[in-house]
Amino acid sequence: MYRTLGVQGPKVPVICLGTWPLGGGMGVLDKNQVVKTVHASIDAGVTFIDTAESYLSSEESLGEALEGRRNKVFLATKLSGDHSIAHIKKALEQSIKTLKCDYIDLYQIHDPPHDVAYTCELFMLLDDLVAEGKIRHYGAAITQDIDFEMGVLGLLNRTNVAALQVPFNVIDYEQDNKILSLAEEKRTGLIARLSNAMMQNPQEAHYG
Repeated sequence: MYRTLGVQGPKVPVICLGTWPLGGGMGVLDKNQVVKTVHASIDAGVTFIDTAESYLSSEESLGEALEGRRNKVFLATKLSGDHSIAHIKKALEQSIKTLKCDYIDLYQIHDPPHDVAYTCELFMLLDDLVAEGKIRHYGAAITQDIDFEMGVLGLLNRTNVAALQVPFNVIDYEQDNKILSLAEEKRTGLIARLSNAMMQNPQEAHYG
């Protein structure tokens, strides 16, 4: 099953392979096993793959696993840590190099601080990166403790934000319903993470 991501975005599988565990986030994994897992995911039709520069060895392992298969997947990664305009360009280039690809399908700003995330300069840069062909779409990945008014609403009101990756679970369903309603109104794609309520703790929420 596929759904359109955002207003004019691509069709992506409704299930996405999150690669925080594959990068060693929940314990060291054999690299060959990681590659086999990614290949099995693609073969099963789960061709939407999400990673981040902060996911330890995830980008590096994906770079190896996707050799010869890059055109079969919708690849998403995230900027983490330093959110300065200067660092974004360097971080993107490093992710492209590590992932051994020419472009990123969905580039997400990971837990953006308010003083950076909602400036026109940031979105002008992201629009420029789309025009240059470095990224195809952009969005943001946020945790459940971000301020709703300043965070989610601010991002959803941006015209070219293709998708938000947000926590969804039975505990925070009231806020989730607000996000769902506004995202539908704005026709912004939503990527659910931490859907298992048992995983709700600050450390896991940070990495998503």
